[in-house]
Amino acid sequence: MILKVKDKEYQVRIGSRALLAMSSKAEELAKGVVEFDALVDLAYAGIKDKGELTRDEVDEALDLDFNAVRALMEDVASLQGLGQEAKKPKAK
Repeated sequence: MILKVKDKEYQVRIGSRALLAMSSKAEELAKGVVEFDALVDLAYAGIKDKGELTRDEVDEALDLDFNAVRALMEDVASLQGLGQEAKKPKAK
């Protein structure tokens, strides 16, 4: 997803790097419990080329862009779905 902050666009990728940065909140994310601060942390961790970008700027951008928040929520939901698939017993 693309997050626009002060007329600059940042690519946000929710991959291993972002999830490792969120390891302290991984259990809540896996349960689908997502607070706004956790979404901000996840988005900030998912931006590889931050440059001068701060976490507070990401917080403000997400606060103003509901579509970006929704996209992050969908990413988190898809990760939760992957966890559920991994727990399913395999047919023999």
